[in-house]
Amino acid sequence: MPPVKPAKLGLLGQFIRSSVFQNYGMVFILILLGGVVSVATWEPWDFHAGRKGGRLAAEAVAAEGVKGEVFLLAIAPPDREREYIDAFAAFQEKATGVRTAEARVFTDMTEAPRQLRLLLNQAVTAEATPAALVCFTQSGAQRAREILPQLATALARPGLAQVPILSPPMTSRSIFLSYDNIMTVVRQSALTAIMAVGMTMVIITGGIDLSVGSLLALIGVICALVLKSDYGIPWWGLALVGWLVFTVAGSRTPRVAALRLPGAP
Repeated sequence: MPPVKPAKLGLLGQFIRSSVFQNYGMVFILILLGGVVSVATWEPWDFHAGRKGGRLAAEAVAAEGVKGEVFLLAIAPPDREREYIDAFAAFQEKATGVRTAEARVFTDMTEAPRQLRLLLNQAVTAEATPAALVCFTQSGAQRAREILPQLATALARPGLAQVPILSPPMTSRSIFLSYDNIMTVVRQSALTAIMAVGMTMVIITGGIDLSVGSLLALIGVICALVLKSDYGIPWWGLALVGWLVFTVAGSRTPRVAALRLPGAP
């Protein structure tokens, strides 16, 4: 029988058999998985916080040609509220010439109907009639458009129903690649990464240590007990306690490893 000729490898097969993939194949696989998850979690997004949210809100006001006092409603999250307000004021003044002091803030943590109705009631009963109302999200703006005519009728001020209610435009993003998710992944993997760096040094020198997981659990329990106590130890003291426990426990590992167990080579 004539010898069977080996099938020609395509570009993918040649890449898989290459030395680059053999050495760094896991990196390529992780990048591929990250790309798949990023595409799978891509969705519309209108929850713009911080500086970006303030800039988009100011651009929405400028696009409508609003001149005059603007009221900001329901800015969230609270920890980035000041950043949102400052960015809105800066970009609005640059685009429309409105001074920073002319942007009033009526804020709450949510845009739930009840809270939004209270905020709108505070805004429209203020001394001046706003030139525009700006909500944090498009869904909040839609609810505000439903509530404002009712308030205008109740207050006998039909002109309030004509006040434009604006919001930052809808965009899209990957939830997986969002700042909050990346920081969550970094925080959750910090302990594993720190241990991995140490274990890399141990393995490079030809050794192995299987006790790092148990030592980490031991330190976590001890630090939790110390933190729960009434000693009033600051964070740096707690870190020192963990370091001391790890040092003492780690120093006993060579003595344990020196013991010869039955059947061990």
